[in-house]
Amino acid sequence: MLDETRPCDSKSRKPNRYTRSELEILIKRHRMPLSDAQVREMSVTKLCDYVRSYPERMERRRRTLRARKEEEDRKRILLEKKREEEKKRRKEIKEFREEKELIARILAEKRKARETEEANKKREKAMMVCDKRSLLPLRSYQSDVVEFMKHHSRLLVYHKMGTGKTLTAVVVSQCFLDAFPHRKVVVVSPASLLDNFRNGMKQYGNLRHEKNYEFYSIQKCTSLLKKGELNCRNKLVIIDEVHNYKTDVRRDKNGKIISGKNIFEGYKCFLRAQKLLLLTGTPLYNNPNDLNVYKVLLNYNPDKKQPLFDLINSFKEEPLDILRCKVSYHDFEKNNDEFPKRIDKTIQILMKPEYQKEYVTILKEILNDNQKRVLPKVFANYTESNENQFFNLTRRATQNIDSNLILNRKLHYVKHLVDKYEKRNRTLSPAERYKIIIYSQFKDHGIRLIQRIINVPFGTISGDTKVHVRSQLVQQYNQGDVTVLFLTKAGGEGLDLKGTDAIVIMEPTWNDNTTEQVIARAIRFRSHTGPRRKVKVYRLCHVADRDVTPSSKKFIKNYIRAVGLQPPKTTGLLEHLISSDMIIAVYQRAKQKALKKMEDELEKLSIEKNNCR
Repeated sequence: MLDETRPCDSKSRKPNRYTRSELEILIKRHRMPLSDAQVREMSVTKLCDYVRSYPERMERRRRTLRARKEEEDRKRILLEKKREEEKKRRKEIKEFREEKELIARILAEKRKARETEEANKKREKAMMVCDKRSLLPLRSYQSDVVEFMKHHSRLLVYHKMGTGKTLTAVVVSQCFLDAFPHRKVVVVSPASLLDNFRNGMKQYGNLRHEKNYEFYSIQKCTSLLKKGELNCRNKLVIIDEVHNYKTDVRRDKNGKIISGKNIFEGYKCFLRAQKLLLLTGTPLYNNPNDLNVYKVLLNYNPDKKQPLFDLINSFKEEPLDILRCKVSYHDFEKNNDEFPKRIDKTIQILMKPEYQKEYVTILKEILNDNQKRVLPKVFANYTESNENQFFNLTRRATQNIDSNLILNRKLHYVKHLVDKYEKRNRTLSPAERYKIIIYSQFKDHGIRLIQRIINVPFGTISGDTKVHVRSQLVQQYNQGDVTVLFLTKAGGEGLDLKGTDAIVIMEPTWNDNTTEQVIARAIRFRSHTGPRRKVKVYRLCHVADRDVTPSSKKFIKNYIRAVGLQPPKTTGLLEHLISSDMIIAVYQRAKQKALKKMEDELEKLSIEKNNCR
């Protein structure tokens, strides 16, 4: 554009230099973007530089415009591609929605059909009365209780253990809530058995009004009653294992309650219940006074204003006949195929001479005038209070005479039984294995001694066992993963054990009902479904040579024969017998004879034996 041979500078004096007018002509000719004012303000040198650099600037601009156009073209192509993809995506979404709507319509039709079917079933269930809704059919004696409670307010259900008291109570509660759907059912039970009642509700199946149930352990119930935070009015109260409330209410000279605190607090609530259902398999534990609590609970008259303690005492004087038509009684049906056959075996194990010698020595120390000094060495937590404690102390003190347990024949008899069953189990699957329950009142001086000398999978359920661990052990035992289960008195209530082949009662108990509670954990309704449908019950009794002489046998026979309605005393037993096991076994037989007479009288008063409708 400029002739580079010509000078283009304001200071140049050459005749051929570019003049301002020439530069202005070039600017206008090439339409350079400069106004006249800008041209006038610029020197010739700056104008020369501007004109000289103009082609380069124009080229840069063209490149910029070209790049911009290429970028716009790229963006346009991308946008078109994106639009195509969006169009395709929308089409796919539309197709997906149409497919989803089709599936939803199909599912809705199926759901509607299912809901219609369920609604029809619900209508059918709604038409079923409470005692017909149960998935487990009720037996006649259970139906009798349900029907009685529809028309009466109080009943003691004395059905032997394992006969379905819990299901009976669940049906009674359902009938109550069907009639009074806005009222509550209060279930009171030992803490370890609360889950049993809930399981009974599951077995019932077609449960209604589930939110209307309240569950309390005996301890929790007592605590709430003391605070005045539990009300039984207009409620059905169900007390499971009510014999736990059997302790007589007694006061000291200052009027303070010294025994029977739980039932004393319970009276304040239970007596005001709209309906009251008491469940037990063992209403009598020690003597006829155990029935006093039932006399009060089943015969309370709210219209009769009387101080509670006076009310309790007044019923103690009432005859047993006051319980007529207040009791339902049921024992095991003979030859019932739903229960396994029970085979009882009393095993008298003669002490080894060395063992008996040590046994007698310890017994003399316990009886010695200086016993308070000796006993703490034998049994650390001993406190002398009654005969029961004395004999239990003797057994605990003598159980572990030799540290290696060689002398104790009773322990080795149990080991022999365990080994015998374990040998059979070696070729059997878990479901087929032989299983054995071992019961002892003594954890340290009974159960743990056995556990030291056996080598099989075992579990232990005691009063210290937590509820979830207890449930796991029961499940493992029922499945055959654990074949030996040790139980204590506190751990023996409320268990539902399946397929037990043998029960070992390590020592006689003061009350046979305690033993029966344990046995009932294994001999239950439909507890045995396989070919082995019998349970052997081994009652072990460690005896001394003097305990089995003809004169001792004659004394025992006369002692038991002399029993009346009142339980006997232990007077004379210690003079004729040596072994505490033998003394307690004889006493238990005599006491059970007296209690059996009372139970027979109670049965005569039952709704099954009288016209109580």
